[in-house]
Amino acid sequence: DLNGELIWTRTFKGGGIKYFYLYENSVQLFFIPERFLILDAETEEEIEDVKGADVILKTSTEIITKTIYLESKDAISEKTKWSFEISNRVSLKPLFTENYIIMRTGRVIGTAYVVDRKTGRMLFEKEGVISNVVYLPESNQIVVIDKNGVVLSVDVQSGKETKLVEFSNPP
Repeated sequence: DLNGELIWTRTFKGGGIKYFYLYENSVQLFFIPERFLILDAETEEEIEDVKGADVILKTSTEIITKTIYLESKDAISEKTKWSFEISNRVSLKPLFTENYIIMRTGRVIGTAYVVDRKTGRMLFEKEGVISNVVYLPESNQIVVIDKNGVVLSVDVQSGKETKLVEFSNPP
């Protein structure tokens, strides 16, 4: 809870949790091998269990899935609202805001993307990223480290890149 007290515990068998989200009083878990599980955050009650699916986030109005495509589907009809092709699988946990989906492909080096959550339009793409992608909502910017050891701040709307730091010995 908000005071740091344990509410419940649960043991999972048969695979590992790749990432999870706390969303509208639910705990949403994405497992390897592919399994998407939604639990009530307060009671641990199982709300939904989908095996073999690439669902990574589910709200009352949309379902986000990922394969080589990132897709938004209507939660009721399950019709695709938009689809966005990504260069390879997303292995790091995407960040969902009200307006954006922010993610990076690859394990060691990959491409960072900012996608408009409502339209699926790519707002920003940067290849050669070696860090997680940090989102700064106050300034509407992301921060990444590229393969040359440069820490960049990028305005999400304009795509304008600002060099913040350059390491003398690239990673």
